[in-house]
Amino acid sequence: MSTSVKSVLNESLSKIQDPKTGLYGIVYTSNDKVVLDCTYNEINSVASTCCLFMIKKGNQYGFTDKRGRVVIDCVHDGYKLLSPELIEIQKNNLLGVVDQEGDLIYDCCFQSIKPFAFNGDNFFVCKENNLLGCINNEGRLIIDCAYDEIEPLESNFLKVKKGKFYGCTNHKGKMIVQPIYLELQVVPGNSLIKVRNDKQAYGCYDFYGNEIIATNNKSLDDTICIQSYNEKFNIANTNAGNLAELE
Repeated sequence: MSTSVKSVLNESLSKIQDPKTGLYGIVYTSNDKVVLDCTYNEINSVASTCCLFMIKKGNQYGFTDKRGRVVIDCVHDGYKLLSPELIEIQKNNLLGVVDQEGDLIYDCCFQSIKPFAFNGDNFFVCKENNLLGCINNEGRLIIDCAYDEIEPLESNFLKVKKGKFYGCTNHKGKMIVQPIYLELQVVPGNSLIKVRNDKQAYGCYDFYGNEIIATNNKSLDDTICIQSYNEKFNIANTNAGNLAELE
């Protein structure tokens, strides 16, 4: 087949264009053996950090792997790079996720996918049926889409809200404090999480989810601290004195 200019895609593949139709295909660079016939409107690398190639047929997008094999058919309305590891795909105004090997992690089921930096990594708040969840940088849904709000909290926690109540998870999505409190915050400088319930009573959890101070105090200020004496530990507060003794 007579072709126009051949452009290199990677160490073994090149893109070619049929001069009669103007459509693109893929051949082996070394011997011009056809890998993909010239039936695509566009073929391009997704990104320098990604092994996939974008293929476009009409107005629909798909992907091939680094060997030129189609791994995602041209059935999507658009795509964009979420991170070096993940690609967002779009179909019928819904979004899905593909990894850099071309594996479909989530079909198009999300209304939105919004990135945020947390704990030194990329995370993504996703919305499904008007509720929020969280995907980590490996594409795993670590928090189910069941919350009205999700936001980063101090000390590598994620604050979640369901209705009017707050809780928190760690950076792996494990629930540390159930969403049953009207107020939740990390105590500055301490490994404690202060909460307030709907009866206006305060308490504290440690970073493992243990209730250190029962939620029955009228007030807890931010001077809560851990004191040690003779290898025993007390949690103290300027308003309430010694609140709990830990072995």
